[in-house]
Amino acid sequence: MIKQMISRTMTAVFCLALPSFAGVILSDNFEGNGYALNTTPSGWTVTNGTVDVIGPGYFSGLCANGTKCIDMDGSTHNAGDLSRSFSTIQGATYELTWDMNGNRRGYGPDSMVVSVGSASQLYTLASNGALATYMLSWVAPTTGTASIMFSHQGGDNVGILLDNVQLTETAAVASVDAPEPGSIALMISGAVALLVLRKRSA
Repeated sequence: MIKQMISRTMTAVFCLALPSFAGVILSDNFEGNGYALNTTPSGWTVTNGTVDVIGPGYFSGLCANGTKCIDMDGSTHNAGDLSRSFSTIQGATYELTWDMNGNRRGYGPDSMVVSVGSASQLYTLASNGALATYMLSWVAPTTGTASIMFSHQGGDNVGILLDNVQLTETAAVASVDAPEPGSIALMISGAVALLVLRKRSA
């Protein structure tokens, strides 16, 4: 019985310092959108240019996974910025993943800046660049709102193909610090003392 109480006390102590996981807060494979040139995918904002939703039967064979995807350089000779906002928690880590491949039409190379919060990275793909999954992470300095953005460079109407965007949140470590070793010993001693008192009063 004493061992069980000590074990429960230790578990409670150390769980105070463990992070919690909020999981996926955004996931979009763009399948819910209709095919269209110079469009805005549902839930997103397009600025500084245009993007296209393409796929089987509508510019067939371009999306490497055989389903719908986003041509990040729309049909106006002005590539777009595709963005979406999300709520943040101070100290939480936000991990953005996405699939992309080259334009598959013989042009390029193409470049695109991807950002999540204040973290950003420039990616350059050849026309025949293979489909791959990429990742970018950022720790939120404050609680509030931030954005993810895919900002395609150039404007020849042929761009990087984007798909399967996902954003996950890993909550910050709990603000309650793990007790010092001396405090842990005191807590265990207290648990044992309570057990002894319980037996005496029984």
